[in-house]
Amino acid sequence: MSPTLGELIDELDDYYIGSSADPVGKQWIEDRLGESSDFSNHYNSLVSDKTNLVEQVSALTSDKEDLREIIDILADKEWTDDRIETLADDMILSQQTITSLQSEKINLTENLESKKLEYDLVIAERDALLSAQEQDGTDGIFHYVNWKRANKRKNFYKDVNWSAIPFDALTEAEIENIDWSEVLTEQAEQAETFDISFIDVEGWTEVNSSGKGKKEIYNDLNWQEVDYQNLSVTTRSGIDWSRVDYKEAILAINEQGEAIFNLDAVDIEELKSKNKAFKRFLKATSLRTESAASLLAAASSETLEAIGLNNYTGKKFNKRIRSISTDFADYSLIMKKCSYDRASAIAKGMGGTLAVLETGEETESFVDELTGFIQRSKRAARILNPAEALTGTSSFNIALGSWQVSVFKDQEESDIRVYLDTWSTVEDSKWFVVEMPEPAAVIPDDSPVDATTNPLINLPVSDAPGEI
Repeated sequence: MSPTLGELIDELDDYYIGSSADPVGKQWIEDRLGESSDFSNHYNSLVSDKTNLVEQVSALTSDKEDLREIIDILADKEWTDDRIETLADDMILSQQTITSLQSEKINLTENLESKKLEYDLVIAERDALLSAQEQDGTDGIFHYVNWKRANKRKNFYKDVNWSAIPFDALTEAEIENIDWSEVLTEQAEQAETFDISFIDVEGWTEVNSSGKGKKEIYNDLNWQEVDYQNLSVTTRSGIDWSRVDYKEAILAINEQGEAIFNLDAVDIEELKSKNKAFKRFLKATSLRTESAASLLAAASSETLEAIGLNNYTGKKFNKRIRSISTDFADYSLIMKKCSYDRASAIAKGMGGTLAVLETGEETESFVDELTGFIQRSKRAARILNPAEALTGTSSFNIALGSWQVSVFKDQEESDIRVYLDTWSTVEDSKWFVVEMPEPAAVIPDDSPVDATTNPLINLPVSDAPGEI
């Protein structure tokens, strides 16, 4: 059976839409629409049928006139009424046949006109295809694509070789018209210029509402190639952060080989709303280990607060905190060894900074309070009184913002001395000191205390019961 014109159009439509990936010559069009093609033969057959029908109608009309003359003759010769009635019925049947054939002729004529219109459309699209092959790509990539049809049928997205698409040449209209949930992301990632920043707001909506396809899309995206330090607001808000592969993300580097994954890029609140995803994030980023020190140090205080102090220090961290207060400031002594980056991040997450002693009077006051604390601290005693140190001097350092505090004990005289040390580094220190911000306002005596707004509330103090 000859193919219908609609089938030919669909075939041409599939061809020209996918032409950016697999261009063909004009011979393809000629084979299907030329004089010797199936379409041409079908078209000529319709024309021939129409001509035959016209001839049949003319012959039947002539027969009708002959019958009418016979009836008249028979009536003149007084033939029987039955014979006349029979001839009259034959004439009625002939008239019905003529009417039916005329109706069929009308239908064929309308069908022929419709086919002619479709044929004209095929020729127009063929010309558009040939013209598109001559474009240089400066005005976009997908020339003459009927996006309404392409997005309805979806075959377009399977035909395109996305690894060969220069995404940086896409026009705004093309970016807007592409259904990003249908793009073969695994192929697109192989394209030299592909970046998730090309996906617009509507595109992320399409991706995130694509049902089972959403998981596959996020799995196919290469999260190691994302520039997390320069994500646009559109991209950051569009990404479903619970679907990101953080094992890949933390390996992202720039052209200089520097790590560029940034905790500030992640929507932590969105991530925490899905408990399993948040646990995967914590495991992948290893925030509780020293390897994540620089990652934490680069994060903002807002991000660290959203992550939660215990999620990068450990559940027992609060037991390592002691409060020290002077007339100049309030401090938190953290009895835990950390690198400078990690100590700085923890201080930021607590709402403070590594302590800075700006004046001699401030330093003297702090050293006095710290000395009193160390003399009472069992933790300090274990450090300063090792079993093997029966004579001589034992010591350890406590890190501040730029200086260290050195603690010495003479084993023979049991004398503990504390003084500033500008030579040691934070890596030599066993503890560090966080200077807490001043309270925003004085709480009246008769006002209730809100522990959620005061970072010093519920922290153990130096003279609290138990081991210090």
